[in-house]
Amino acid sequence: MRRPPLQTLLCPDVQPITQAAQLVPALTTIDSALFIFYNQPYDGDAERYTRFYKQVGSRADSALQIVKQALAIPFVMQDSLRNCRSEGKIYCFAAGRPLQTLYFSRQSEVCTHLYLIHEGRYYYWQPGAAFFHAMDAWKLRAR
Repeated sequence: MRRPPLQTLLCPDVQPITQAAQLVPALTTIDSALFIFYNQPYDGDAERYTRFYKQVGSRADSALQIVKQALAIPFVMQDSLRNCRSEGKIYCFAAGRPLQTLYFSRQSEVCTHLYLIHEGRYYYWQPGAAFFHAMDAWKLRAR
């Protein structure tokens, strides 16, 4: 017979946090986003690759749903940043106020993720192909 985790035995009413909306509840209120795409994210100087980029903003529900869906799957929390470059980032807003910055990458198999920084820790999601297809579509609109 498999035993439940010790945490469950000690605190049966406590459920582990596994999704972004539990971690940062305000993420459910995102009403607009600014998508930033680095020109050459995986080439050149690691210190300067983020200086040159294109961007596009959106209030479209379809764009925001892609982000929210990617954050609805369970995450992995780490105390240190993975050794990966970001392909871009997404500034999330609610009622015109900055809410959260999300970073995304598909540099390699190990570095294909979406992540955010919260209270000094790094939270990583493995979004599906639909997320990255949407990012490719938004990148085509960026100026």
